[in-house]
Amino acid sequence: MKNNTKVFHTAEKKYTLGPKRMKKLSLKIDIPPQSWIRNIAKTQGVTGVKLLDCIPSNNSMNEFFEITCSPEAMAEVVRNLQETSGIEDLEVTLKMSSGKIVGSLKTTQCNLCKHFASSECFLGSAVYELDKGRLRWSFYVREKYIPQILTALEKEGITYEVEHNINVDVAEELTPLQERLLDRALREGYLDIPRRARVEHLAKEFGITKASLSITLRRALRKAVKAYLEQAKP
Repeated sequence: MKNNTKVFHTAEKKYTLGPKRMKKLSLKIDIPPQSWIRNIAKTQGVTGVKLLDCIPSNNSMNEFFEITCSPEAMAEVVRNLQETSGIEDLEVTLKMSSGKIVGSLKTTQCNLCKHFASSECFLGSAVYELDKGRLRWSFYVREKYIPQILTALEKEGITYEVEHNINVDVAEELTPLQERLLDRALREGYLDIPRRARVEHLAKEFGITKASLSITLRRALRKAVKAYLEQAKP
C-alpha cells in the first residue's frame, strides 16, 4: 500500500427532529462513468457499496463510504482505490470480522455528489446495486429544487428513474453514521461543558480519523439546528 494511505484496524435509535415541509425523492440511477465505484465493482469478492455521507469542499467532494467484501479481497479493494484517478486523501478502516471497509476520500470526479451537495439536499441512503450497475439514491429536499436536480442529471447524461417522490411530514433524518455518532457524542459527554469525552476517543471507537469524525459530527449538528429553527418559525 502507498505510504499516504492511512489504514486502521478495529474489532462495532433513530432521531426525529421537528416537522419540515420536504420531499423524499428516491431515484434509480445508472452508475456514472466517472464514478470511482466502477473500479470497485469489478473487484472479485465485493458484494456492496454504500455512501454514508458526502460533503462539499471547494471544487471537490469528501465522501464517506462502506464497502462490503470478503476479507481476502480487502487488500485488492484498497489497492484499486489508490490507483483510481481523481481520488485523494484516502483513509480506510479494515473491519476484518464483519467484512467491511469503512473510509473517506476526496474526489473531483463525482458529478452526481456535486449536484446533491449544491441543491440543499440531505442524504437518506445511497446504495449501489453492483449486479445491476446502478445506484438507489434517496434524499430529502425542498420541492422547488427537484426540477433543478433532475435537469442537472440529464445534462450530465446520467440515466435515472424516479422510484418515489413523496411528501415528508416528519423531520429530516440523520444518516445512519450521523445517528450513531451524535448519539455516542451525547451519551459520552462530548457536547457537555466542559467536555467529558475527547474527539480522539470517539475517533478511535468509530475507527475513523479525527478529521473525518469532526466533519461528520458538524454535519449532523447542522441538520439538527436547521430542523429546530425551521420548527420554531411561526
